[in-house]
Amino acid sequence: MKANEGKYTYQLDNPVSGDWIKTHLTETKPRLLLNPHRVNEIRAQIGTDTLTGLYYEWAKANADFICEQEPLVRKLNGKRMLAVSRQALNRITALSLTSLFEEDNQPYLERLNQEMLAVCSFKNWNPNHFLDTAEMALAVSIGLDWCHNLLPEETVRIGKKALIELALKPGLSEESYNWWVTRDNNWNQICHGGLSAAAVVIADENPELAAQAISRALDYIPIGLGTYYPDGIYPEGVGYWGYGTRYTIFMVELCETAFGTDFGITESPGFMESARYARLMVSPTGQNYDFFDCYSWMRPFEYWPLLAWFDVRLGESRYFQEESLSDSLKLALEKGTESNCFRLLPIVWMAELEFSESSTVLDESWVGQSENPLVIFRKNNDPRGFYFGAKGGSASLSHANMDAGSFIYEIDGIRWIVDTGNQSYGALEAIIGNGLWNKQRDSARWTLLTKNNMGHSTLTVNDELHSVEGHAKLQQIDEDAVLIDLTETLNGSVASAERTIHREDDYTIVIQDIVIPNETTEKVSFGLLTQADIHHEGDDVILSQDGKSVHVQIIEPANACLTVTSLDPPPLAYDRKIPGLKRIEVVQELNSESMAPIEYEVIIGASPLPMLSSNSMEEESHVQ
Repeated sequence: MKANEGKYTYQLDNPVSGDWIKTHLTETKPRLLLNPHRVNEIRAQIGTDTLTGLYYEWAKANADFICEQEPLVRKLNGKRMLAVSRQALNRITALSLTSLFEEDNQPYLERLNQEMLAVCSFKNWNPNHFLDTAEMALAVSIGLDWCHNLLPEETVRIGKKALIELALKPGLSEESYNWWVTRDNNWNQICHGGLSAAAVVIADENPELAAQAISRALDYIPIGLGTYYPDGIYPEGVGYWGYGTRYTIFMVELCETAFGTDFGITESPGFMESARYARLMVSPTGQNYDFFDCYSWMRPFEYWPLLAWFDVRLGESRYFQEESLSDSLKLALEKGTESNCFRLLPIVWMAELEFSESSTVLDESWVGQSENPLVIFRKNNDPRGFYFGAKGGSASLSHANMDAGSFIYEIDGIRWIVDTGNQSYGALEAIIGNGLWNKQRDSARWTLLTKNNMGHSTLTVNDELHSVEGHAKLQQIDEDAVLIDLTETLNGSVASAERTIHREDDYTIVIQDIVIPNETTEKVSFGLLTQADIHHEGDDVILSQDGKSVHVQIIEPANACLTVTSLDPPPLAYDRKIPGLKRIEVVQELNSESMAPIEYEVIIGASPLPMLSSNSMEEESHVQ
């Protein structure tokens, strides 16, 4: 183990040099993710295994569709060429698979050759946004390795030259765009993984250059892996878990197929446990717990195949759900359009899956510690589908929001307390530019509804933004209760602030806040976000949606003054529009002559429902 800027990282075995590669590089091809054994296994499984057959049928449908399209051209969307790189990865993977497995493979091989020559003729692969380069490098590497004996020799020469000149040399340079090398976010895993794939493909002719890329990756990937420590939580959210973890899996697979070892990657503390985290982030309705830059809707192709990989590695069925993936594949075949690039590659390990039903019973009470600690309460085998999630953390983390202390609540197939989720980067960058990624307190980033604390169900003091650097720790009290210390996130505007969350029964959550003011405290606001209709009488609030209801009872403060602010339309014209979004708020103003604690106690539950009059609370229009 070694330290990196005070954070935990895991030291990988790293014997790699040019001479080591000459000795240990697998002689047979393919040797990048696929090997001869896997090729034979997939070929046999296509006709006998339902899931492998569906996967290949879908790959072939993609290849048939691609054969009717024009080759890719270099095109940027703002500062990104990422969409083109991902299309290339999808196209080259689909065409390479069909070239390997179709008896009449000539149309696919010719189209693969065109695509390879097209992307290798680009003037560059946009290293200024190095994700674009890394994903293009993986794409070209797959085509060259999988179809090494099928492509024309000139295409192989051109492809290897492109990997060296457009990927490896820029990636190994001292240019400022290589900031990702020592970072602890998803870029670390993706960029090191993409360059390592390129290194494997050119290792025969240039082992020294290959060794530079692979050895550096083994030195610095542990910084990215350190974010999983200790309980498998991916701090950037489950959407980015899918992205970063996918490339770590690719790194493991390419190291094993090329060198016979993963150098200890799978032993990094928390990494294998992250499959449990990912499953727990998916609620009974199939929605994600969408904190940070994550969408609420589930992506079956992005999660289930990765969970299948974990099951293969663990040697037992724990997390993968074959039926969910099979249904998604059948639906994709009906649509018949070009796939997302990441959806095809899992066929590499799908043929090794021998389990069909998950044997793991998910935790009904789970607390995960990390830089972004979480608590999940749920009820298994529950027709009502109870699910609750809450978090601590910091706005300084990658892709973070000012959402410490926030939570979601779901039951009866409806998410009643919601998170605002993610918003498209491209559109925001066109308006506020790099302000989207500037985390200074006065940055335009924090004006966005999805980013600031007004857009999350948490506490706000003096109408101020949360602190960027402050960190909210989460402490487990018992199986049904946690405490989140929000003090650091509130800018010194309070002496202390603690939120206790208690699961009272199978469906009821109690939120208790105790805020100790100081001389700067003027008012404290308790906020809840919902898309439901709101009806109010006294201290009782009924949330109604789709003929169902949830009860929110304000115990403290007594005789609370509630306001409801419509966030549809949102505060800014370029904010994310969320239909029916509203903020319920209870504000307590501090009496200048008293420094007594400010307390909130709010009970959220599905039953029993109080009888309310027909009066409903009027929604106030949002005032900017």
